[in-house]
Amino acid sequence: MFLPFLAENKADTKTAEQNIKKMKEAFPETLIIPCSSESELALREAAKHGLIDYVPGESEFKVKGQLSDQQKKALSFVQENVLEKYGNTGVQQCLNESIFGFLGMVVAYPVDNETKLADKYGKVLPDAFLMPRG
Repeated sequence: MFLPFLAENKADTKTAEQNIKKMKEAFPETLIIPCSSESELALREAAKHGLIDYVPGESEFKVKGQLSDQQKKALSFVQENVLEKYGNTGVQQCLNESIFGFLGMVVAYPVDNETKLADKYGKVLPDAFLMPRG
């Protein structure tokens, strides 16, 4: 079983645009998703350490505080060579295409209180499960 798209990693390299163009020409009926897993990891790590606000799959991030010169340089590289060029890192798009598109899964949120959408402890939407559609 093959997924109906190609994830083209290393989209942040110098030859990426040329390679992606060749892939689109060779496979015109296939969705080609440019990816930069290294950029996604950098953004998630920066967010985890409180340096930026970032939602996976989004086209931008917001700097929250002071960054070192090295951090500024790395985030600028991601912004210019990945986010501005492709709209996102492609990683979350691949996950979404796989799970919700190809596999047809939906998200179910089990709750005890349908009015407040909370569990028995009052936590709002504490869990999410992937379920087959239908």
